[in-house]
Amino acid sequence: MFLCWKYRKWILLLLLLSSVAVLMNLERHVSASITSMVYGNTHINTHSTDSDDSIQHKKYNVELNMVSMNKSPTLIGHTKKTKKVENTALNGSYSTRVRGQSITNVANITAPFLLGIQRSDSGGQNNQYLAMEKVIVMALLSNRTLVMTPFFLHGGHVRGYSTEHMRQFNDTFDVKILNELLPLATVDEFREKCTSKETKVVTWNLSAYQRSKEKLFDSELEIRLPDNDDVIMMKKVDIHRLEEIVNHAPCLGIYQSSRSRLQVNNTEEMLDKVRTHLRRSANVRNVTDRLLTGFCGGKPYLAMHWRNKSAEMPCYFQRDANKCNKVKSQLSEVVPNITQAVAKLMKQRNISCLYISCPEWSLSILDHFSKVLPSEKVFSLRDLPVNKDNTGIMKDYYFKSLVEQEICYRSEIFLAARMSSWSEFVVNERNINHKRTYLIRQLPGVPEYKRPQLI
Repeated sequence: MFLCWKYRKWILLLLLLSSVAVLMNLERHVSASITSMVYGNTHINTHSTDSDDSIQHKKYNVELNMVSMNKSPTLIGHTKKTKKVENTALNGSYSTRVRGQSITNVANITAPFLLGIQRSDSGGQNNQYLAMEKVIVMALLSNRTLVMTPFFLHGGHVRGYSTEHMRQFNDTFDVKILNELLPLATVDEFREKCTSKETKVVTWNLSAYQRSKEKLFDSELEIRLPDNDDVIMMKKVDIHRLEEIVNHAPCLGIYQSSRSRLQVNNTEEMLDKVRTHLRRSANVRNVTDRLLTGFCGGKPYLAMHWRNKSAEMPCYFQRDANKCNKVKSQLSEVVPNITQAVAKLMKQRNISCLYISCPEWSLSILDHFSKVLPSEKVFSLRDLPVNKDNTGIMKDYYFKSLVEQEICYRSEIFLAARMSSWSEFVVNERNINHKRTYLIRQLPGVPEYKRPQLI
């Protein structure tokens, strides 16, 4: 008893430490249980359910050349450990939040950052996607963490980058699948770790970079990038010398990488590896599943992207009546050739349904196809069943574009528009899976002298 009283302070301290240990252990179990209840066990199938084995080795009466739009070299990425992340895309709604999508712990990020810098007020979202592909290649080869820069709706009736038109990376692409390829970080995490002094920027155009810095990154994203005097000018990006040039800076920004030329061996192989992991978000794929339920009786369909820029500019944007009427007259001569060529191709391939993706001002093309095909077999997005689960989402122009790309990706045959980054992005992902894709202007039956109008 005397000993207990003599060492009472030490005994009380020991009891206190034991209690703390018990409480910490209990907290871990409770946290794990809550996490399991909230997130559950998730599984994403990264393999396409489409099968091309049945068409890959067949010969047909019509000889067509498979399309490879703007083929550029691809790379085989390095294998490295990555952090698993959660896809925070909202189910049934669309997020335009600038913040609040943190998916990693900043303290745990050890790899240096790579930030893709878009060109302010120029280039639709598909140009931004194509640029992001190159950013990911650079991140892989330089062992950097990719910063998930948001994208901006810019095209159709929308012009100019703004918070209103901002769409989060994980609302666009499936971050779980991409995270299997390389580590990812959010804009918030980059902002917290990187100051303008710690960030190196590589650009090929100083004045354009300055506009992006001021209009987009300073004002919209609140990321402080270095001024012109502190950036590095490079017209060609030699990945193998890049780290030496930037002195292994912890934070690196690449300006408008879609136009930068990567000097890398096997670039096309590398890009294909990136495209395999750059899948549209689970939300987009789920909505597409619902829209295509029962479509064409579950049979294969042909999809076409109809976009004619020669008519688009004078008729819709410039409102030049004289030029518009001239272009319309030229198109009226070639459109019958196209509709008949598509109908012939569908008959030869035993395909009964045609899905057409086009801007809202070009919907009249459906009427032309209804003259050579049963009208009930000609579809656009407005003909698919929108229910209460996806009504709100389908009002978003940006999201609708992603859904239509997914529909075209899943088609048996895809007819692509020339000089369209929208078509190019779909073609690239279809080529990975050896899906049949052709340019509209190259269809048999479209006269050579009429093809210049199809731009």
